[in-house]
Amino acid sequence: MKSYLIIFIVLSMEFCHAQIGDVIWEENFNDLDNWMKITGNGSWGWGNGELEFYKEENVEIVEVPGDPGNNALHITAKQESGPGIVDQWGNPLNYTSGKVTTKAKVSVQYGVIETRVRVPDLDLGGWPAVWLLGMANYNWPRCGELDMMEMGSRQAF
Repeated sequence: MKSYLIIFIVLSMEFCHAQIGDVIWEENFNDLDNWMKITGNGSWGWGNGELEFYKEENVEIVEVPGDPGNNALHITAKQESGPGIVDQWGNPLNYTSGKVTTKAKVSVQYGVIETRVRVPDLDLGGWPAVWLLGMANYNWPRCGELDMMEMGSRQAF
């Protein structure tokens, strides 16, 4: 009986190893063709009371310093206000940032997803996040959400 159990455990362990398959999509940020810039403040601050207004010009592709030919998506948060920087009710907002999505451009059903993110200084009140949403015909939160990285401001804790 012990020998059967050991054989079963050994065989089970063989099938538990993660298999790395072919890369089905890779983003090197040579352009923004796979991305759509989101603008505005959304309904109820995108559902969680966000106090920033998303602007297209806060999203750009930059070359990684010290790494020629390696590009990155650069999203800038700014303390700024002015005409048009308002919530859905017309109340002025004092911050702008950037937001992008691959919705309707790229989707992945199965596989390994990997990302590299440089997080800004959180003492400034930022809440950087990288997450995946489901592709169902539902809006968030009904479509589901998988957080790859989300780091809240220290003041919020």
